[in-house]
Amino acid sequence: MEKTNNISIIINNAASCNAIGEQRNKNAVPVYCITDNKIYASVADAAIALGVTQGAVSQQLTGRTQTVKRKRFCRLNEVNEHLDEITQVCEMRRNYISELEAKAAQWDAYQAQLAAEAEAKAKAKEAHERAVANKQAEIESIRYVRKEQQAQIDQLRLELGEAERALGQSDINLMFAESELEELLENSPN
Repeated sequence: MEKTNNISIIINNAASCNAIGEQRNKNAVPVYCITDNKIYASVADAAIALGVTQGAVSQQLTGRTQTVKRKRFCRLNEVNEHLDEITQVCEMRRNYISELEAKAAQWDAYQAQLAAEAEAKAKAKEAHERAVANKQAEIESIRYVRKEQQAQIDQLRLELGEAERALGQSDINLMFAESELEELLENSPN
């Protein structure tokens, strides 16, 4: 983790800024990391932050190497000479941030869509469960009514059976009475 001190560095006897590191030597020249937009109190502090030697940072500053761990540096008092490169890096950062923001917006929209689909699915499931419960209640009601009707039919069959037996007995009694009437009529004294 980088150590950030509030080292006030005077730039052109007019402005100051905070730098990373410790100004160990009063002759130390602050360096600016073009890639990360960070100011280091000295070459040594930049090297410590990157985990490289001072020589590696110095070689990049003098143009012997293009980068140090994919980072570009310039001396703070030479920033004006690197404005085109700094502007280009800033533009790349802005574009990258815009891309990230667009992707974040897409992700948020996707998450919102998933949430809406999950909510719709939950509502559909709830409606389905309600419909199933209502249909089961309707079936139970129909079964109850059918059971009651079957009991009434069974009772009516019993009553019909008793009525048929009574009718059969009446038929027997009628035949017997008719037969007795015929006998009486045949045996009548005329």
